[in-house]
Amino acid sequence: MPKISTTCIIDDDKIFIYTLKKMMEQIDFCENFIVFNNGLDAINGLQELSSKESFPDLILLDLNMPIMDGWDYLEEVKDHPEIKQIKTYIVTSSIDPVDLDRIKTYDTVTSYVTKPLNTQVLNQLLIDF
Repeated sequence: MPKISTTCIIDDDKIFIYTLKKMMEQIDFCENFIVFNNGLDAINGLQELSSKESFPDLILLDLNMPIMDGWDYLEEVKDHPEIKQIKTYIVTSSIDPVDLDRIKTYDTVTSYVTKPLNTQVLNQLLIDF
């Protein structure tokens, strides 16, 4: 299985982030993590990276966050030439068909996974990567 160089986690739930990072370390998912706690911080942080370092290979994006949620983030990056090229998976606890249909309208989104995540789901992301 390929190993991802850098994964960006955009989520405001510190317990989820901690648990996700531990699972990723357990299965040797990636070499580095970048974490942002809302969409606005992510956009600003990723734009800063564009001039200094390479972008992450993968973004795991939560939909419900304060300041700027995942939907607003997707709207902001849909016309950003570099950021929209990053494989982005929505990580959500929503099973609302309206949300799932809305996710499909974004070309920037590769797919979605539902919370809670586990190592099997992460391994499948690696295979699909």
